[in-house]
Amino acid sequence: MMVNKIVDFLSAVLSIPLSAVDIAALAKVIMTTFTDLKTAKDNGWADYSSLAPTMNRSSWQYRVQFAFPNPDLPECFYSLVTTIMLEADIEGEFSWWGLTGSTRRNFSAEIDVMQLIVMEGFRDPHKGTGSA
Repeated sequence: MMVNKIVDFLSAVLSIPLSAVDIAALAKVIMTTFTDLKTAKDNGWADYSSLAPTMNRSSWQYRVQFAFPNPDLPECFYSLVTTIMLEADIEGEFSWWGLTGSTRRNFSAEIDVMQLIVMEGFRDPHKGTGSA
């Protein structure tokens, strides 16, 4: 299943062990987004793109940020700023709505991710100085 492959990739990027609960939560967020793309679009975190019409393929770009505590460094948490481009043999935006976890349409995913490590005490250096 594509969601499991995406979760495996993001878990590897984090380079910290995730609990089974964290992995299940991550999978649920991604699955919920791609099985309810209308809501994701309405909320502004997913956009539809039509690929070459002769290919009968299209895609959705999903933007999300995940944060997890670091079990070895309790004063830090790891954050992933992520864009997931999910492409499939689906023609037309509305044909994506109502996908299920068992939908088979030659899916592929391109994932761009940036990892941030945030330490306790992190503050906006401009806050309170009048600078933006």
